[in-house]
Amino acid sequence: MLFVDINTTLLKEHLINFVQNEVEKSPFDKAVIGISGGIDSAVVAYLATEALGRENVIGIFLPYRTMSQQNKEDAQAVIEDLGISFLEVDISPMVDSFKAVVNDTDKRRLGSKMVRERMSILYYYADKYKALVLGTSNKSEDLLGYFTNHGDSAWDIDPISGLYKTQIVILGRELGVPERIVEKKSTADFWAGQTDEEEFGFSYSEADIILCHIERGHSTEDLVDMGIDEQVIKKVLKRVESTAYKRVPPSVPELPSEVFR
Repeated sequence: MLFVDINTTLLKEHLINFVQNEVEKSPFDKAVIGISGGIDSAVVAYLATEALGRENVIGIFLPYRTMSQQNKEDAQAVIEDLGISFLEVDISPMVDSFKAVVNDTDKRRLGSKMVRERMSILYYYADKYKALVLGTSNKSEDLLGYFTNHGDSAWDIDPISGLYKTQIVILGRELGVPERIVEKKSTADFWAGQTDEEEFGFSYSEADIILCHIERGHSTEDLVDMGIDEQVIKKVLKRVESTAYKRVPPSVPELPSEVFR
C-alpha cells in the first residue's frame, strides 16, 4: 500500500529548476514567501533559497495574536537557518478591527479572513520588492478542499502543488528542514490547539493513500480489499466531493456572437 516512495534527489533538482525557470520567465528575480512555521512553507523556502540564492528570497511572518509559540519559534528557525531576508507583520489589528465591524465570532470565517489578509500583504511586499509570490499549498490540501479561495490558493507559482503531504515530509528531510518541523502536526493556527487532522477526522497518511489509489483508478471496493478502513474511505471521499466547487475556475458566460454588432 505504500505509495509515497520518491526519488528525492531527482525531485529536489526538478523543483529547484522549476523555480529558477519560472522566475526567469518573469520580469523579477526575487521571491516572497509567507513563512508559517509549518512544513509546507519551510520546504518552499528551502527550495527557493537553493534556486534563487538567499539574497533573492524574502520570508514574511504574518502572525495573529493566538498563534502558537512553537510556530513562531519554528518560523524563526527557518529564517535563521536559511539566512534569508525577514519581515514580520502582525495581522491582529487588521483582523480584530474587521471582527469588530462585522460582529462575528465564527472561528472558521475569521480564519479565512486571516488567510486572505496574509495573502494581500504578501502581494503588497511582492510589488514593493519586485518579486513573485510563491505558494505553499500541496495536493492533499487541494483535493480535500482545505484551502481558502483567493487566500492560500492565490500565488504566482507553487512548487509543491503536485505533491501529497506525506511526500512533502519526505522532501523536507532531504532538504534539511529541522526535524521538529517535519514531525509536528500541521495546523492552520486559526485557534489554539487546532490541527488539520483533527478537523478532518483522519490523518494525512490515511488520506494520501486513498487519494493516490483513487487517482490511479482503484474503486472503493479495491481500497477495502487492500485493508483500508471503509469508514475512513467514506470520510475522505465525502470531503473531496463536498469541496469540488473550490477546484473549479470561476464561471464566466459564453456570449453568443449575435450580441456583438
